[in-house]
Amino acid sequence: MTLKLITLALAALLAVPALGQAAPEDAAHRALDYLASLQQPDGRIGATSDAAWSAIAFARAGRPPSELRHGGASLCDAVLADTLPDMTETSLARQMLAVSACGLDVRTALPFDPLAELRSRSDGTQVGNPCLLNDDVFALQALAAAGVPNDDALVAQERAVVLANQQPGGGWSFATLDPIACPDSTAFGLVFTDVDTTSAGLVALLHTGSSGTDPAILRGIAYIKLGQGVDGGCSGGLLNQAVGLAFDASALDLEQAQRDLGSNADSTSWGVMGLHAAGQDPAGPLWTLPADHNLVNYLLTLQAQDGRFAWEPGNPGFSPLSTTAWAATALLGHDFVA
Repeated sequence: MTLKLITLALAALLAVPALGQAAPEDAAHRALDYLASLQQPDGRIGATSDAAWSAIAFARAGRPPSELRHGGASLCDAVLADTLPDMTETSLARQMLAVSACGLDVRTALPFDPLAELRSRSDGTQVGNPCLLNDDVFALQALAAAGVPNDDALVAQERAVVLANQQPGGGWSFATLDPIACPDSTAFGLVFTDVDTTSAGLVALLHTGSSGTDPAILRGIAYIKLGQGVDGGCSGGLLNQAVGLAFDASALDLEQAQRDLGSNADSTSWGVMGLHAAGQDPAGPLWTLPADHNLVNYLLTLQAQDGRFAWEPGNPGFSPLSTTAWAATALLGHDFVA
């Protein structure tokens, strides 16, 4: 299926209803119950990143993380304690998303102003490492969650960076495309894009002024469709279609390369979030393959009896608590911003 055909199909099927199934929401709450069972007296659930993603997931479920505690500090107390001015841009943005999910103003909730700190990391053209795009993507999400208006100069700057780095195949890589300043990351970005960054980019753009029918958004959705496996889920990466131009078409089977990478919970959860933000139903006809395989049903197959989610069948993955929090957020029909 070509990118053009998928894009045309998306344009005709955009206004679809949101998920109405009970099973995904029930699964999300089981996941949250599992995470809550792991909370420590200091309020933390796992590592700093796990706690932040968990706070967002609880907030999206209508279960205030400020009220979640296990005989001591709340989850929001832990998020605030772990938000520090010397964090990397991506980590700072993640913490800002969690602070916002706690219902707090990032400008006043901490001894320092994370928003001002994030602004100080801009060189006037982008935030953080010029060879990375994910710091700009998450900075844009954090700005949206903090209520920074779309006409703010930093929002406009970060939107421009994200849009300028969209690949011809519709996806985004965590690396920027700057062959002079960043030849190594550019080479990587030209070869591999990923569903995770693409979905995060869609969420960032759609919460800062883009609509589900904008060309860049349609191309991003079409890229996720290309990244969907026969099991209904999504894998992390996809060989950039543009690379195919340098090879004999018969020697490069992009769809087979995608299948070989295999689906996983994290990429599928992030894909679901991006699709929801764009007004898509990830369990709808466009995303459902034979045997009722779609992104939502794939995620549900990865949940254990105790509520946790595996990264892939039989493999807990690199960060099982974050994997579980991301799956819960996605199954609830939300994302990291709202």
